[in-house]
Amino acid sequence: MNLLINLPQNLNNLQREAIALDVIQFIIDRTKSGVDINNEPFADYKQSYKDTFEYKIGHGGNADVNLTLTGEMLGTITLLSHGVGYIKLGFSDAEAAKKAKWISSPTGQKAGKQKPRKFFGITDKDLNKIINRHKNNDVAFQTTATSSLAANVVRKILGL
Repeated sequence: MNLLINLPQNLNNLQREAIALDVIQFIIDRTKSGVDINNEPFADYKQSYKDTFEYKIGHGGNADVNLTLTGEMLGTITLLSHGVGYIKLGFSDAEAAKKAKWISSPTGQKAGKQKPRKFFGITDKDLNKIINRHKNNDVAFQTTATSSLAANVVRKILGL
């Protein structure tokens, strides 16, 4: 599962990388807060899932839907590539990519029964806020890229 995001063509490598890292963090933070791409709450968990051992152990009784049973899937979101006018985000782990695709568009026994939870994306409005926050400041891009990259590395090491 990949996400291709169009950017202004005048951005340099550091700027694109910084924007990508900010978008990744935005997606993670928004998802952990329990809302989808359109800032709507995720569909509630089914009672049959709430009754499982996995749910009770992983969620500790917390009914909030935030797609972070272990945090692994969100922790593997990464910048796959970038070039003039675009960034491409995806998952560094194939299993996490499959899980994300299924969550966004359930198949198999859950098709039509499990409501899709669209989390892997960003609205133009939210993307423009990120771009505008940094577009004219190379120093800010370098700082953001460095601190966001460091934060991503620490998150991956800690499994968050």
